[in-house]
This record gives sequence, structure tokens and C-alpha cells, in this order.
Amino acid sequence: MSDTNFFRRLLASLAASVYPGLCPLCQTPLEKADARFCAPCEASLIPLGPPRCPKCGEPFVAPDTGDHLCGNCSRRKPPFARARAYGLYQGALAEGIKRLKFSNHFALDRRLAVLLEQAFIAEMSGAAYDLIIPVPLHRKRLRQRGFNQAILIALPLTRHHHLRLDHHNLVRVRDTPPQYGLSRRQREQNVKGAFSLQAPKAIAGRRVLLVDDILTTGATARECARTLRRAKAANIDVLTLARAGMARAPTGPEESDPGAGEEEA
Repeated sequence: MSDTNFFRRLLASLAASVYPGLCPLCQTPLEKADARFCAPCEASLIPLGPPRCPKCGEPFVAPDTGDHLCGNCSRRKPPFARARAYGLYQGALAEGIKRLKFSNHFALDRRLAVLLEQAFIAEMSGAAYDLIIPVPLHRKRLRQRGFNQAILIALPLTRHHHLRLDHHNLVRVRDTPPQYGLSRRQREQNVKGAFSLQAPKAIAGRRVLLVDDILTTGATARECARTLRRAKAANIDVLTLARAGMARAPTGPEESDPGAGEEEA
């Protein structure tokens, strides 16, 4: 993290402690001092649960379908064991992620991290992990932004659950164009070969939790997982704050999935 962004984060945290009664998104007074957001913003959060694909976690529109493999996972098994997310990329969750990533609203990182931890406890607390690996940014993007949002939201999870954070081994070796507006196939081609491991032997036999802010088609998560599988990781799960879109009838192999911003897992 650059010095400039460090001090921005410090000032934002100090402001949040001085003015704890305002919603960090809309500045509406909070009903409770320890509330994450105001009541309207909180009501816009849409937590995810069944019915969904048991592999990639894609939620289904019809509430009475029950869990079953989605079309993509039926055709091609993903390289990770399962992927889960806190909620839909809508409302306060989408706005909070965008403001953290693109507007340096650092007071949001701890609030978003709470949501990620809720998803971890609900979905994955029974699993044993050796490493938490945040999806990396390319060094050019990291210099521009000054921080990796995946690391910020993962840090409290590592502290509260005594899990080791490894944010150096997996690296993005290609500065890929933004995924927004690309079809599923184009997204996969865009990130193909984009990741590498600096110390593959450190991954062998390890149970890995891959963490990111958003999962759209899962192209980035799949490519990261393939990189980890080649290094003989024992198991790979994926946990994100948000999931973009819900399963629906496909219109064709080149269907463009809803965009979720500059990057996605």
C-alpha cells in the first residue's frame, strides 16, 4: 500500500471513529452506534443461500428448484471444490464495493469484511484451511490503486479464525483488460495464463481458501484455481463478498453475463 493511500485510510478510520453515527454510504444517521449501515441500506443487502449450484454457488431464480448443478458446472467441472458468496451484487453491497475500490472509502473495508466473515461462518467454518489467498492484482493496477481490496476484506478473517494469509505467492503476471462487457468465453480467454506461483512447492498438499470481492462468471477464480491445482493443492474453495447475477435460461454460448465492475473472480 502506498504512503498516500495509507494516510487516506488512516484519516477515514479516524473520521469513522469521530462520527460513528452516520451511514458510510448515504450519511443517514444510524439507529445504533454499532450498525454497519442505515436501515434502508441494510435492507438492500440480499444474502445468498439455497437454491444454488453446489459447486460454483450460482443462485437460482426459482425458489423451489432445490440445489442442483448449474449448466456450466454440468458441462465442465470447475477446478475448485465450491464457491460461495455473502450476497448479490446489488444495493449497498455493490455500492460499498465500488466505493472502496474506486473512491478510496477505506472506512468501508471493515464493514464489508464483517459480511465476508458472516459468509465464512455460515458456509465454511467447518472446513480446515491452511492458507487464505487473496486474488492478486497486477503490479501496474496495484500501483494505480495503492491497495488490493481482496487483502483488506480477508485480513479480519485471518485474525479472528487464526488462518494464515498468503498474499505473495500467487501473482498476476499479465495485466489483463477489464472483464466488464465480455462474454463467458471471452472472460476465460482474457485471464488464461494470467496467474503464476512464485513458490509452487509451498502450495503442495495445502487446503486453500481463495478470497475476492466479486464473482461473476467465475473465470478469474477458475484460472487461479487451475494455477493452484497444478501446484498440487489438496483442496481449493472460493469465498467472495458478492455474486453478480442469477441463473437463467442461456441464450447461447456467447451470452454476455452482467458486468460487476473492473475485476471479478
